[in-house]
Amino acid sequence: MYYAEFCPYGIHTISDDDTLMAFRARNERDEMVERINAAHDECIEGCSEAVTTQEVAHRYNLSDFKTERASEVKYVRTCDNRAFFEIGHKQSYVV
Repeated sequence: MYYAEFCPYGIHTISDDDTLMAFRARNERDEMVERINAAHDECIEGCSEAVTTQEVAHRYNLSDFKTERASEVKYVRTCDNRAFFEIGHKQSYVV
């Protein structure tokens, strides 16, 4: 799996609206990061970036992708026409 974090207020901020997205392939993740950042050009530093599990493990429970906490991102498909999923912060994570 390949991961990207979406931060609607910019990648250098932390908010309750931040989500972690999971993709099957690196090219899907990279293309989606580009699409998100192009759509949110008001965020100069970008709203999305590719991340490693080590970078985000303290904020997200990656096993949530296997539970009902994961939700499919509706109406958006990857460049390979596949659905992808997102999760929110750990419930114990305090912003």
